[in-house]
Amino acid sequence: MFSRASSAEPRAPEISSPERDPGEGIGDDGQWAPELSLLVLGIDRNDARRLGRQYGQLAVIYGELNREAELLMCGEAPGR
Repeated sequence: MFSRASSAEPRAPEISSPERDPGEGIGDDGQWAPELSLLVLGIDRNDARRLGRQYGQLAVIYGELNREAELLMCGEAPGR
């Protein structure tokens, strides 16, 4: 969950979580450069949304064990 403009190593979020893992989002078609991402386990919907806002994300993917993942909107697109 990092803005596309960020090229720095992912920072630890300001949320208490026993497990967090940096990664990269890579498209199937090779059109986009890999985008930094962060998997954070053990947080609730509100913390996930707050973390997305903290990093300037429009949305984050949130999931719970044995349930479908869902897209949580974090805010409006810039300029709206």
